[in-house]
Amino acid sequence: MSATARKSRVLSILMIVLGPLVMLLSPVPGGIGFASMALTSFAIDLDGASVDDQPPWLTEPQTSVTLFADASELPPAEACVVTSPSGASVPVSGKGLPGISHTDSGVSYEAFAQFEATEQGEHAVDCADANTEVYAQSGLAEASQTMNTLFVVSAVIFALGLALLVLGIVLLVRVNRHNRAVIPQADNART
Repeated sequence: MSATARKSRVLSILMIVLGPLVMLLSPVPGGIGFASMALTSFAIDLDGASVDDQPPWLTEPQTSVTLFADASELPPAEACVVTSPSGASVPVSGKGLPGISHTDSGVSYEAFAQFEATEQGEHAVDCADANTEVYAQSGLAEASQTMNTLFVVSAVIFALGLALLVLGIVLLVRVNRHNRAVIPQADNART
């Protein structure tokens, strides 16, 4: 190929077309994550899940259990004590909550604490110091982590599409600049 040959613009145009298409697809994983989180919050069933009314909380190991209370009377996480089936104390944390609330019969409930089941079996949840009704729901932290991961995937896909678009434009400008410089050289070579 000689120095006066024109360069093809196909690759740059392809990148310019594919970039926005990829960017348009980027919300899909985030939307799936958001929908799964919304479905999880709809699946919260606090009826009969009061830690005072039910037998000890039956869980699988490594399952997070989120504790809810009336949003107007949220107790500190330390108000609840959890005991594993073997009698060991299970740490209860108020940090890193999935930020989930639930409204039932006009009462708004918010997550205020969570614990992770350390072993299979019945975990006794005692919230006598909470001074309000406390409810438990399992699996919400896992759903929140899935949603966060899907939002990150969406951001990466969007960045990839944006990079394709920008690189396509830069490449097209360079190819056009090169081709404009080649045309006068080709005309001079003919004369």
